[in-house]
Amino acid sequence: MQLGPNKDIDDLYVQHIPAETPLNPDDNTTLVIQIHGSRTVDGIETYSGNGDGTINVYNVPYRWYGGFSRPDHVSEDDIREEMKGIIKNTKQVYVAPSKDEEMIKIIKKMHIQH
Repeated sequence: MQLGPNKDIDDLYVQHIPAETPLNPDDNTTLVIQIHGSRTVDGIETYSGNGDGTINVYNVPYRWYGGFSRPDHVSEDDIREEMKGIIKNTKQVYVAPSKDEEMIKIIKKMHIQH
C-alpha cells in the first residue's frame, strides 16, 4: 500500500523467501519477503522486517536484464558487485499503519506462495 507504484492491483502475490536463501546462488545476500502484483505495472518489493515497524527495502529489479538471459559482456563479478550495491543501498522505511478497511481489501487480494 505504501511502496507499490500501482495502488489499484488485481492480485498481490507474497513469496516468503527462507532466511539464508541467496539473492543469487553465487552470492550470500539473503532476503525474506518479496511481493508483486499480477501485472508488471504493479511493481515488485523485496524486503526484510526489523520487528520495530520498519522494513529494509532492497531495490531488486522486477526482471533482471529485461527478462532476457544475462548479456555476454556482464561477468559473474559484475553480478556480485551489482548484488553488493543492492545491499549497500538498502532503504529503511517506516511502515505507516493503514485503515482496517484498506488492509482488508489488500488481504483479500493476497496469494501466499511458498
